[in-house]
Amino acid sequence: MATTTALSTDVYDIAKLVETIKQKYTDIDQYTLAMGIYGYFNEMHIMILENETVMASNYSMEAIPTRAKFERNVICHAVSLGINKLKANPAYMSVMLCIPEDQLIKNMSNNKITIDKELAFTVGKDSANYEYHLDYDIIIKRNLLPSGKYVYTAVYDIDGLNQVSSIVSPYLPAIGVYNETESSFIAIQTIMREVTHSKIYRKILVDNPLENKTINFAFENQLAYFYVEVVEGTETHNLECVYDGLYATDGKEYCNYMYIDEKNIRIKFNRDSYQPRANADVTVHIYTTHGATCNFTYTSNITQNLLSDRFSYDNLYAIVKPMSDSLDGTDKSTLEELKRAIPKQMLMRNSVTTYTDLNNFFNSLNAEYIRLYFLEKVHNQE
Repeated sequence: MATTTALSTDVYDIAKLVETIKQKYTDIDQYTLAMGIYGYFNEMHIMILENETVMASNYSMEAIPTRAKFERNVICHAVSLGINKLKANPAYMSVMLCIPEDQLIKNMSNNKITIDKELAFTVGKDSANYEYHLDYDIIIKRNLLPSGKYVYTAVYDIDGLNQVSSIVSPYLPAIGVYNETESSFIAIQTIMREVTHSKIYRKILVDNPLENKTINFAFENQLAYFYVEVVEGTETHNLECVYDGLYATDGKEYCNYMYIDEKNIRIKFNRDSYQPRANADVTVHIYTTHGATCNFTYTSNITQNLLSDRFSYDNLYAIVKPMSDSLDGTDKSTLEELKRAIPKQMLMRNSVTTYTDLNNFFNSLNAEYIRLYFLEKVHNQE
């Protein structure tokens, strides 16, 4: 009766298996089999089988959220469960943006001027400087009333590309005019957010999808958000970026991305949505932040010249007066934090139908210094 020897995941059993097979087909004593060409092939086959076994074991563990080791796989598990704390949230500051009225009028065209969202206002703390930006362009208009007086109005030019902005209404609060040191200033109440904007540019030279399918980019600090802009002739496509394996459910054009490692991302164009063609200009807009580091109190005024690559300003400056602390900045979730959050999210299942589901939901909100407990007022045993 023939015996069958199965491959085991135990590395010692692998060596024993190779020895058994070798002795089955070679009528030589075990000492001779351990030397020369016999010993060489013995070691090679044992090493190959061990590596294959370890690789298969690691590959199978990556499919289990609590056992996964690679960051991109942990993130994929988190995204599939609806965990959205994958990026950092930049801090913001409520401010009064004050601009000299005479200079503002001088820079207006048809009683209208746009304050560039790309203007970087430098806020210093503890010998470190941080960039703060407006969420959107601000359009200021000078309106003549029937009484012969002028009033100012301001609106946001909301383009929908800022993924961290909480601004919904385009209308800003009423603009005031005040006098200071024999000059009049207009005062605009708005918010500034701590982000740094960088760009990665690429020219598509051929129509071959294999050559223009992916773009890699690296970033510093923590990632707040990013999007892809593709210009083809007179058409501009702003692509929504969704994690690899997912797709946009709102009907927008999108591309996929995945983390190569902690500081590198690969963007992949999806031909089921949109694929850039030859001569297209692709720009990846990357917004990074320092996260919770920028939660601090700041009371000093900031005086800064307004210099823009998009708009021509002639000797225009602004005084920024803080109206609140810099707050609400949070760091991105670490790999270990995601691993702890995934089982809680799996237990919650985004559904609260039983007492256990309710406790699992509260458990998913727990943090290192926060614990929530659900106390029943009435427990219906039926």
